Amino acid sequence: MPLEYALRSLEDAEIFNLLSEMVYIAYVDTCEVIFLNDALRQRIASAGQTEGKRYCYELMHGRTQRCEHCKFKALSAGMLTAARAYNSMAKCDVYIKSRVIDLNGRLARLVIGFDVSRVEREKGRLSNALMVQEMISESLHILNEMPDPSKAYALILQNFGETLRASRAYLCILRRGLFYTTAEWCAEGAASQKEEEQGMSPQLFARWMDRFRGNHCVCVEDVEEVRGVDRIEYRIMASRGARSYIVAPIRMHGHVIGLLGIENAPQDLAQDIEPLLASVAYYIAVRIRMNEHTALLETMSFHDAMTGCGNRNAYMRRKDQLERSASRHTVGVIFFDLNKLKETNDTLGHEYGDKLIQKAARIMCSVMPQELVYRTGGDEFVALLVDKGEQEVSALVDAIKAAVRNDATLSVSVGMAWEDAPHDMQALVDRADEAMYEEKVRYHRKQEGSR
Repeated sequence: MPLEYALRSLEDAEIFNLLSEMVYIAYVDTCEVIFLNDALRQRIASAGQTEGKRYCYELMHGRTQRCEHCKFKALSAGMLTAARAYNSMAKCDVYIKSRVIDLNGRLARLVIGFDVSRVEREKGRLSNALMVQEMISESLHILNEMPDPSKAYALILQNFGETLRASRAYLCILRRGLFYTTAEWCAEGAASQKEEEQGMSPQLFARWMDRFRGNHCVCVEDVEEVRGVDRIEYRIMASRGARSYIVAPIRMHGHVIGLLGIENAPQDLAQDIEPLLASVAYYIAVRIRMNEHTALLETMSFHDAMTGCGNRNAYMRRKDQLERSASRHTVGVIFFDLNKLKETNDTLGHEYGDKLIQKAARIMCSVMPQELVYRTGGDEFVALLVDKGEQEVSALVDAIKAAVRNDATLSVSVGMAWEDAPHDMQALVDRADEAMYEEKVRYHRKQEGSR
């Protein structure tokens, strides 16, 4: 039998007290609630929500006037509707089935609400978990594809902040025993803390370090919780407006080398943010390790271990660069070669000869920046000078010779060439080499003449 015929009086509605679902009946024309079953009454009465409230829009939705769907919809007996909503008074997500009934000649709405909060929470957790996995994948892609790590970190922090609706995201790196914030994202209206977070002692965050040693994140949902636990941490975090925060350690070889943090994200995302930060912090550590290996490989490939100058590979790379751009610059080349190094090695040993090579390199680097000097052979050095006048280059040659004259253990030959907008770099280098060779010939003739 249709419900509108079975339910003819409020006494009949008492049967709904047997249900665990929430049920109420309200008149259509006035929205006045005339029945609440025990399940719904217990939900909202425990917090005193029924006091002074007579209408369904007050009791069920916390509103002060009719809901829009009631205000404009013409309702008739037998009409059935279904909807999903959040009941702010019962504080739960509900699936609502509503039917219009004729109650003693007056239209009323019989509403049954099914608590689907658990389902919604599970859906929310699943949605957040999928979001976290997408963010981890995107962060890994950024770290792999962007050659500039600083730009990669900035983009990751921006994604974190915007997606997680935080006020701030940051990355700190440990250098020489102190933390430096190297990348930061701030929401609109949030103040940057980057300048203040330069050279911070790890001792300021002693509680964090204890957590990090166990490979755990720091998760604070309310900064007031820290007030009585760590006054220094509380003062620092509260002063920069961090009401809540999650921080993950960036670890390498068992040591903390950095921090990855989020501030003022919604609390319902806290349990999902922690594994996100922990995962991305690991990938950042991998990227830092790769950067270190790349820098080491760069050093091994392009630097001379004995003198610290660029090696022949670095010289060839720089010369090739100048081949493409030298026509827009002045270029000076200085060739520098030790005299009689072979005889010195044969008589005093290679270790002594190596010390002379190192001393010669120090002399060249004392009169010009080290990055301009290349050791291209056993006892041969070349300097490539861009946008220097011919007199400036000549003065550098004189300075080198003067420094060598002050050291009785050294004898060198130096040659130079200079050209404005050269079109053939190799020809310019050859001229400097020839000038050096001519000086070396003069040196040997002088040595033979003095015997």
